[in-house]
Amino acid sequence: MDPYDELALDLLGRIQRTLANLVQLAADTGIPFTLDDVTETVERGLPDDYLMPPHTEPPRPVFIRRIAATLLDGAMTND
Repeated sequence: MDPYDELALDLLGRIQRTLANLVQLAADTGIPFTLDDVTETVERGLPDDYLMPPHTEPPRPVFIRRIAATLLDGAMTND
């Protein structure tokens, strides 16, 4: 497997876990979260030496936000 494929799978897993945690927290507290919350939480959890393909477009935070939005949209459509 290409190292960047592994990286993409790792990042997807981090986004999914973050979403699950924030959804549960929102359900428990009644406090909503935003896609910015997801992006910031994922970014804060990344190690300093976390790889990113060179010249990535869009930048990683935008990529995280788009994936999170897609996952949330899919979850809402499947309910």
